[in-house]
Amino acid sequence: MSVEALSWVFRRSRAEHSARLVLLSLANHAGGDGGHTYPSIGKIAAETRLGESTVRGALEQLKDLGEITEVGVSPLRTRCFRLPLDPAESAGSEGADTAGSGGAESAPPQNLHPRRIQQPTPQILRFDPAESAPKPSLTVHQPKEDASHPRPVRPNRTTTGDVTKVFDEWVTATGRTGRTQLTDKRRRIIRRALASHGLADCLDAVHGWRHSSHHRGENQQQTVYDDLELLLRDARQIEKFRDLQRKHGVGGNVAGAAAASCPGFSSELAARWAPLAARLADLVEKETHDVWLRPLHPHTDLDGTLVLGLPPEIALWVGDRFRGALDRAAADVGEQPVRLIECASNALGEVNAA
Repeated sequence: MSVEALSWVFRRSRAEHSARLVLLSLANHAGGDGGHTYPSIGKIAAETRLGESTVRGALEQLKDLGEITEVGVSPLRTRCFRLPLDPAESAGSEGADTAGSGGAESAPPQNLHPRRIQQPTPQILRFDPAESAPKPSLTVHQPKEDASHPRPVRPNRTTTGDVTKVFDEWVTATGRTGRTQLTDKRRRIIRRALASHGLADCLDAVHGWRHSSHHRGENQQQTVYDDLELLLRDARQIEKFRDLQRKHGVGGNVAGAAAASCPGFSSELAARWAPLAARLADLVEKETHDVWLRPLHPHTDLDGTLVLGLPPEIALWVGDRFRGALDRAAADVGEQPVRLIECASNALGEVNAA
């Protein structure tokens, strides 16, 4: 490798593009005399990333430019070229350059404003025990439930199902049609009432207006006041209409009403009904029992099966929701599964057969 040859290419050569790459490769292989070089065509092609035909064309171009002179064949049987770097001529030209430029170009550059090299600030590593301590696991391990003692499940008093029950009961109690919509506003009112008073109170409250002459329309305006927003507006309204329903509706002493509307009601039926009613009261929560099951009464005996009567407005509901409790209570006291019928003034159609 000849530094002088490479320097001459960079400073003096007029070759461009692929020819300049080939000339740099020749200069890189120049001998100690600084002028003779004889790399193979393949070697030049490998160093310049050019094809061999391109290398041959570049050599001819360099010869035409006078950048190289072909002087024969090398001992390795490769073409030998000479760069115009006669040492004396090179030294003279460089001396002239030096003299003409006052030596500034050849003199090593001087740093008139040396920058202070800033050493990087050493980083101080501090050991923090908290960092190396094991991180607490975010997984919450729930205790396994004992299959023999399952955890009691509390009913959610504000479920979507409860909201629908209250709404449907209000539609039935007010005689509205099925086109009445459960709007977002009505849903919020029902949820608020359920959260404060529970399902049973709300169901009674939407019926209680019927026991107030003023709300039935017997007022100066002759207007019925049965809007859901009014009945469940606040605690005062809910409790007022709830108490009206329980005082004049299906609550209270049912035995007397049953005797009047059921001609077959007898002491024998009452004796059969008493233990069943007591057992039923043990199986169902008191609040639920007082609202839905207290109106039950013995109606008649049908081939040994006790037939129970109840008001039409709750017959379907009781038959659907409390069939399991009725069957269990009957079995516990030695009765066959009971039958339910609607009982308004006389025995109507059978509602729910066992």
